[in-house]
Amino acid sequence: MAAAMALVMLVLHTQTGDALAFYHVQAQWEHIMRLPVFPLHSTAGIDVLWLDAVALLIAWLSTVACLLLGSWWLVRLLGIVRTAPPALSKAVLFSLGYAAGTGAYLLLYQGGDLANSNRYILATPFAGVLLWQLWQLVPRARWRAVFVGAVGSLAVALALGFPFRFENFLPYEATWYFGLYAAYVLAFLFVVKETSPWYREIATGLYILNLVMLAHLLDLFLEFSWIG
Repeated sequence: MAAAMALVMLVLHTQTGDALAFYHVQAQWEHIMRLPVFPLHSTAGIDVLWLDAVALLIAWLSTVACLLLGSWWLVRLLGIVRTAPPALSKAVLFSLGYAAGTGAYLLLYQGGDLANSNRYILATPFAGVLLWQLWQLVPRARWRAVFVGAVGSLAVALALGFPFRFENFLPYEATWYFGLYAAYVLAFLFVVKETSPWYREIATGLYILNLVMLAHLLDLFLEFSWIG
């Protein structure tokens, strides 16, 4: 990653004379390191705000997981407890760190603007790794996972101004929007055979919904609309 960054900076310096040209251009959109402003928002617009919200949820849950695992390893190293933490693969651990780090960086770099977070977190193999790991845990911890998902969805909604300060929406409109968002998030917990007898129907519904949204976003792209 360091080599890739160095190569990009070398190309920028060669072409523009400024190795940090990208950051100077981004500053025109007020993308500079600063504390995020609440409520959070997404300049990408309402079409992909729910995807940015899912990315934020993944980043926050990954951060919590990293803190818990780190604390567990630390107290075990100090001899306070002897129980080993859950055995997770290196791919899962790296994906947790990537999601947590990327989410924190975007929040700080964009001052609370979630735009682009869906492409940097959801549109990566790391999100797939975390979803696969979640499916391994769900059958034996279904309702705990549902509780965490529901609480996490509510936390994201509140961070985005729900219900009174959300994107100029009326409270009932915000409730409807985040109700659908929470249902979308929680549906992924029931796409496991051992978790739900209707897992095929739920998976098919999610597949069709995602396919329709991809077609909609492709249509916007072909119409030269910026879709974040």
